[in-house]
Amino acid sequence: MNFTPEPRGRRRIVDSFTAGALLALVTMFGFAAAGTLLATETRADSAVDERTLKELRREAQRERQALRKERNQRLNDAVKSLRLEADDITAEYRERVRTIDTEFDLDRVRLDAETDSEIAALEGALQKELGVGMAAATETALLNHLSAMGEQTRAHQDRVFEARKRGAGRVQAAQLEALSRKGRLLSERDDRVLARARELGLMTMPTPVLATPIGGELTRNEIQWNEREQRDVQRLHERHVGLLGEFSYGQKLRAWERANLEEDFALEWQELSELQDLQSQQRMLNPVMLQAGMADETSRQQSFARLAELGEQQNQIKIRYQHLRRERDIQRREEKRALTAVP
Repeated sequence: MNFTPEPRGRRRIVDSFTAGALLALVTMFGFAAAGTLLATETRADSAVDERTLKELRREAQRERQALRKERNQRLNDAVKSLRLEADDITAEYRERVRTIDTEFDLDRVRLDAETDSEIAALEGALQKELGVGMAAATETALLNHLSAMGEQTRAHQDRVFEARKRGAGRVQAAQLEALSRKGRLLSERDDRVLARARELGLMTMPTPVLATPIGGELTRNEIQWNEREQRDVQRLHERHVGLLGEFSYGQKLRAWERANLEEDFALEWQELSELQDLQSQQRMLNPVMLQAGMADETSRQQSFARLAELGEQQNQIKIRYQHLRRERDIQRREEKRALTAVP
């Protein structure tokens, strides 16, 4: 068997092709290995970043919890301190207000005595007038005097009524003056308490401790934290406002009460004036004279009918003013609720 050697040029060509194929195969496997290594390194970096974010968020959460605890403790201490100081300030002004009340009570006793003395003088003058007439020597003079008694009595009662009204007006003026003095003291008290509350940070909305985005956005827990913080600071603020309510709306409430006092006084004497007019008409009828036979039967019947009518009118007046007062009380209840409501 003959062996013919392969030509040298052809062999070189085959060797070149073989070497190229091997190089391509090695290169392909090299790139694949490099890609796998790069993906592995990327996943490792992501895992490290995620762990870092979680740790940063946990640390921020611990810091927020500490800040919230510190804020709440500071506000609780401020509330306790204000309560104690407000009690001391209130006690101080309570004594000064009591002094004004005592002075007014003494003034009222004096003013009532003056009114009683004035009325007693009027009563004495009437008794003298009636006594002189009753001592008339003749029957005609006595009858004439009895006829005039009704007019004298009515005029006397009108004078007594005016004396009582003037006396009540003097007492009312003294009471309003006392209220003004007390109002100035209590407003001073309110200002001191509110100024101290402002120093302690209880007059403004507390600052919420809010989470901020770490890693681009808030987590669900951080969103819930922020919502809860907003509710908590609102609740704290409402508690502080409620604590300061008496001192915040005190001046408005006192002005409202003073206006009510003046309205009550005017309404009371308006009713009394209407009743006084009817009572004066009753006195003019003089039932004593009628029963003594100093008028005919028809006149007496008419007079008694008029007396009954006047009595009914007085009852109607009392009922009307009673209803007015009840309506006013309901309105005032709502007005006071609005004045003292926590904003």
